[in-house]
Amino acid sequence: LTQHSWGSRNVAALWNLALQTQAQLFPLGLENNLRGVFEIEQNYSDKGLNFNQIFQAASSGDLKVLYLAGPAPYLKKANLEFLVIQDSFTNENFKFADAVLPASTFAETEGTFINGEGRLQKFNKVIDPLGEAKPDWWIISQLTRRMGNKGFHFKNPSEITKEMIKVIPSFSNISYTELEKGQKTFTQEKTRKERSFIPLKYSDSHHKKSKKYPFLMFLDYSLDYYRSLSLSQESRGLKAIRDSRWIKISPEDAEKLNLEEGENIAVESSSGTFKGYVKIVKSLPKGILGASFLLSEDSDFSVSGLIPSVFQESHSLGMLPVKIKREK
Repeated sequence: LTQHSWGSRNVAALWNLALQTQAQLFPLGLENNLRGVFEIEQNYSDKGLNFNQIFQAASSGDLKVLYLAGPAPYLKKANLEFLVIQDSFTNENFKFADAVLPASTFAETEGTFINGEGRLQKFNKVIDPLGEAKPDWWIISQLTRRMGNKGFHFKNPSEITKEMIKVIPSFSNISYTELEKGQKTFTQEKTRKERSFIPLKYSDSHHKKSKKYPFLMFLDYSLDYYRSLSLSQESRGLKAIRDSRWIKISPEDAEKLNLEEGENIAVESSSGTFKGYVKIVKSLPKGILGASFLLSEDSDFSVSGLIPSVFQESHSLGMLPVKIKREK
């Protein structure tokens, strides 16, 4: 819902409906700490570039230095002077890196996150980091200290959590002692007086079929890929049951077009072309195609090329009018 091209409006409409019916919304985000990110979000005078603008600037040469932490698009066409990568697993971008900072995995890390119901929860590491790997908080703290910045002299994750409890208003009712004991530690909710309806104007969808583009293609984040191939490629099981270049189609449409499972095809939108192969899915309705949206796949085979630039600015997906071309 949130990744749809009208995602913000859809969420606002749900918010209005919840207020009208005195109901509560319980959003389930892709990441376990999504609510935690919103809780500690700060406003900055310099807004910088958004996600897509960063990689556009890297390709054009306007961006000279890039620091990547975690999954990212393939940088085959990037024009950078210096690239730093902080990650737990090798990926296709490592060959472009000037410096690599090995980060520990979740099982080698301790810290806190806020779950969907607003509870601050502590998690402990299972094993010590392997090799030269270090926790993300340690790497960032060391870099900022060595660059002459103050305020990052943390010795352990508990010091970071205690500072958050002091400076973040919604954490003010939380005791670190209770947190360590595993007791209920909920962030403070805003009062109902602060809640109001969001004005919305009706807008007709741009995503419509036509004679030229008779299909609608839905691009989604596959949960087992988690936006990136770098993790899923480490799993032989996932590689056996999934493929990033599947183009999903209903049995009715496959029969009408005389397409067979595994056949090479191309999907074309007004913005670009994506090449893949047929995956017949019984649950898909007639006239609807599907594909997975991945951040770090090779840009030559990326479904991101199908998305109009106006929606790439907001990292929105949604339904795209497309047509199918049989590949030789």
